[in-house]
Amino acid sequence: MKNYFLFLFFVFVPAFAFSQAHWVIENHDSIQEIRYWPLDEEHLHFYSLATVQTPDPDNHFRFSIPIDRPAPFAFTTGEQTFEVYITPGSSDTVVIKDNQLTFRGTNRLYNETLAKLRQSDDYCYSFSVGRSHELTPIKSLSEYNRIVQAKKEADLTLLQQEGLSEQFVKQQQSVIEWRYRYLFLHKAGALFQNDSLDEDWMNELHRVLDMPLMDEYALYSNHYIDALQGIIGIRSFILEKKSPEDIGDSFNTFIADQYCNCLQGKYLEYALATLIYNDYFQQSFSKEIPEIYQRFESLFPESRFIPILRPGVNETAAFYDNDKKIDGITFLPCDSTIQTFADVIAPLTGKVIYVDLWATWCGPCLKMFAYTDSLKQAVKDMDITYLYISIDEDRNQEKWVSMANHYRLKGYHIRTNKELNESIHTFFGDKNGTLAIPRFVIVNKKGEIAFKDAASPDDLQQVIEQLSSTK
Repeated sequence: MKNYFLFLFFVFVPAFAFSQAHWVIENHDSIQEIRYWPLDEEHLHFYSLATVQTPDPDNHFRFSIPIDRPAPFAFTTGEQTFEVYITPGSSDTVVIKDNQLTFRGTNRLYNETLAKLRQSDDYCYSFSVGRSHELTPIKSLSEYNRIVQAKKEADLTLLQQEGLSEQFVKQQQSVIEWRYRYLFLHKAGALFQNDSLDEDWMNELHRVLDMPLMDEYALYSNHYIDALQGIIGIRSFILEKKSPEDIGDSFNTFIADQYCNCLQGKYLEYALATLIYNDYFQQSFSKEIPEIYQRFESLFPESRFIPILRPGVNETAAFYDNDKKIDGITFLPCDSTIQTFADVIAPLTGKVIYVDLWATWCGPCLKMFAYTDSLKQAVKDMDITYLYISIDEDRNQEKWVSMANHYRLKGYHIRTNKELNESIHTFFGDKNGTLAIPRFVIVNKKGEIAFKDAASPDDLQQVIEQLSSTK
């Protein structure tokens, strides 16, 4: 149950006519591409929905963005992400040199303020993805508050500078509030994992859970959806003591139900749209998504998000069309006689085998499939046999079959039973039995492992050399 819990982890604005905001990014670091997207309630905050800009002949980036009201935008170079404040008719410059930012122009004060606030955002994010954060070993709520409140107060002090608009200040106050609410919920979840959630933390949890979920500028926050899911997880798995079995395979439906219970209006629209799009963005192909989308469309038939969501929903629906049969894909049974890696490859003795250890829930595994056709074309004269071993659980049987067909993974496929799964983790995993996937293995014609940690398909030349040397 604890591991499952971790997974859940304008004031009136005057109307402006659309006006061009002009931006120049002086590129002194040889950046080849910049992506940008608005951070407001009108847009989903996804990298894949960004506008892509390439440099001019002078190696600078120039933007003319039509905008009818002030709004923050996110820009990313691939190396770093920063935020800028764009206003109708403004003219601004960002200088990027040695990975450092300098601002000039109409909104210099706003952008320098956002750059400083971004450091706090990075601080919170680093806690969620790293193990060496200063907050990681802390168990005392008072010690946690001493550190975090100082940072929060420093952020709020930045907003007291003369020259910042009331609207900007209120936006960023909300963003700051959600940033630190997300951080607290993540810390509480980590303590729960370690059986360290004491009475002080529980009392504070109740206070945080009672805070409003629909403040005016909540949708400007990158952390809004993450915090909502943290709230849902804590209420369900800590306070109400639900177990994963209570939800089964319907995680997305469970989240959608919870959103419908606690949100309304634009907040519910935004949360459901993000849930639906995120499944497509992650290429998760959850079977519940088309039904959740139907609910979304009935609640918000005029939603501006429908054109964004519908293509992904249609792709997910087509994904489960298992009547299609792809020539060259063979699904092998994994009965009680198959208990080791040697048992799996035994029937294929006499062939050089390129083995892909993967799972339907593994994003990096799915990315490797983009290189499959190029690899197979490059070695088509070598008579290579392809074996895909999935470590998915029984509940993912249908998704496993659908994914093999969807990516047209021609070759032999087998999904591990309990014994084979344990054997593979022991044989290919680290000393603790932890298996990193995707993992590729090359077996020679005698059924012997030639490369226990073979090159991946995106390293085409290295794979070709390894396969060529295997007899």
